[in-house]
Amino acid sequence: MTDKKFSEGFLFSGKDLKLAEGIYVKHPTIEDILNLTGDENSFSVYYSLASLLMCDPYEYMVMLNDMGIDYSTQDYFDVFLMQWKQCWDNYKANPEVFEQNHISPVYNIVIALCFFLGEHQFDVQNLRYENGEIKPVIVDLNSIKDNKCSYVIDRNMFNRMAEFISAVNCVDKSKQIHPKNDSYKKMLIDDMRDEIKKQSKKKNNNSNYGEYIGNIMRAVCFCGNGSISVFNVNQCHIYPLLKGFNMFIKKDNVDHLMNGQYDLSKINKKELDWFE
Repeated sequence: MTDKKFSEGFLFSGKDLKLAEGIYVKHPTIEDILNLTGDENSFSVYYSLASLLMCDPYEYMVMLNDMGIDYSTQDYFDVFLMQWKQCWDNYKANPEVFEQNHISPVYNIVIALCFFLGEHQFDVQNLRYENGEIKPVIVDLNSIKDNKCSYVIDRNMFNRMAEFISAVNCVDKSKQIHPKNDSYKKMLIDDMRDEIKKQSKKKNNNSNYGEYIGNIMRAVCFCGNGSISVFNVNQCHIYPLLKGFNMFIKKDNVDHLMNGQYDLSKINKKELDWFE
């Protein structure tokens, strides 16, 4: 599975991603995120919702391996369908829990879809194509009329959406390891299993996301060039905010190197390239 690369200009523009006519994936602003819950939990909720739709098989390699599935053969949509099925399996195992609380088994996934795609009555159904093939797709139940659906998200469209959400949130995949044989792949999965156990003992990462974004907002407002301030930071889209902060850090490091080091032959030239 190869990720689609979105141009820096498109991501920096803050424009939504068009999947099809009338189907757009939101590139959220800080205000969009704050409006999710309207309280201090907004950022942790956003982090959870975005994670539900990024669906990177690499991050689910341990779970997939336990199910007898090779993660390298799966794409984002495969993982999404797996999550959807697990939600309904949980319902079948404990229907009274969901019925007592009047909560849909796929409530969180639907909320995530609604945040990035707009308010729709989402469901996963099998669609028969003109060539006779039957494939799972995401549909808006309200758009079905005379056995035809005008709002359909197929595998390719979902994969593009997952890649876009990863891109606007600056998810770094550069350190992902892709073994060339099964032996090394097993070692990687075992290492990932150990890492998951370590992370499970630490404080929930979701709760730290608000602190992380808050520190970035504070830095760009008070340490930048003044174009972003406390009066307009809520209108910033998430990608330029995160990228702008990264560039600020790199430029600041370059300034310190240039001010403190006179023998440039001792400096790695890559460290001076703050534009990357």
